[in-house]
Amino acid sequence: MPNTHAFDFLKESKPSISSACALVGDDRFLKRLTLARIRQELTEDGDAAELGPKTPWRDVSDELLTLSLFGDGPRVVIIQDADEFVKANRPQLEALVDDPPKSGCLILDMKSLASNTRLYKALDASGQIVECSAPQSKRGKSSYLDENRLCEWIRDWGKSTHNVEVKRGADEELLGLVGPELGLLDQELAKLALFCDAGAEVTVELVHKVVGGWRAKTTWDLLDAALDGNAADALLQLERLLQFGEPPQLILGGLLWSLRRFANAAQLIMEAESAGRKTSLTMALEQAGFKKWPKGAMQRAERQIRQLGRDRAGALYSRMLKLDLSMKSTHAAPQRARWALEQFLISLSKQANAA
Repeated sequence: MPNTHAFDFLKESKPSISSACALVGDDRFLKRLTLARIRQELTEDGDAAELGPKTPWRDVSDELLTLSLFGDGPRVVIIQDADEFVKANRPQLEALVDDPPKSGCLILDMKSLASNTRLYKALDASGQIVECSAPQSKRGKSSYLDENRLCEWIRDWGKSTHNVEVKRGADEELLGLVGPELGLLDQELAKLALFCDAGAEVTVELVHKVVGGWRAKTTWDLLDAALDGNAADALLQLERLLQFGEPPQLILGGLLWSLRRFANAAQLIMEAESAGRKTSLTMALEQAGFKKWPKGAMQRAERQIRQLGRDRAGALYSRMLKLDLSMKSTHAAPQRARWALEQFLISLSKQANAA
């Protein structure tokens, strides 16, 4: 089975499921949907053995070789947080993928799996890899968030799951307000459905009213202040959001979605320079997704990326990734997440640039 994205896997009316499958990525919502679909397809009652990363290989092997007592389907065995398990049992897993047991289906729930490893190549050839992260698109050697595909998913998911028609433009607005967090997008679509009759349209105005409100305005004020280099104002807006109970991770989602466009523009400029091509700042910003409306929006984006400067704009992708990972692990606690956000906002200031 070739490598596939969860969006494509979940769309299939009768997906083909291999005896060895890796769910790779950091989106728990997509993983939950994919696991539920696998259980539904393979077992009559959705039953599965869920094991931890420190489970000995012999116990996993026993589970896979155990025939189902009440059903004819294979025994589904799920290894949660399997990155550590894979490191400890790589040879056994490679052998299992090459010669899978007919009585069982092994699912590895992983954060990442390097494409240059033997296990990845074996799964790509005779097993299955399902990507469970926000979709990416390639431009040259760089990867970028595929906003078009995310907007398509918002429209499809709104119609199929929440029975609402999300209009074009409203999907972009929702993505901009919430960020590329599939679980949060699902929650907001459910909320929007409460304000609509079945099959009714979700408009930009409704997204502003239901999802946006004061929170959206404050988030944009925070981002503008940070990109203008005004750390004091940015920290004030952050304080307001936190005081009203906004989780730091939710605030981060909205910030990263917008900052990715600045990072994308910086990468486009550097790639053009490396290839000996001429490009203007305006052209790079347009290619990165910035619009000329409302009036003055493009001029402000140009001022903000100039304020960031070449070095800081060019390093945005790596710094955003580091911040996102830390706020999902070492800085997940509210106070530590707040500290990480404050440090990041200060690093975008004029004072930090001067230093």
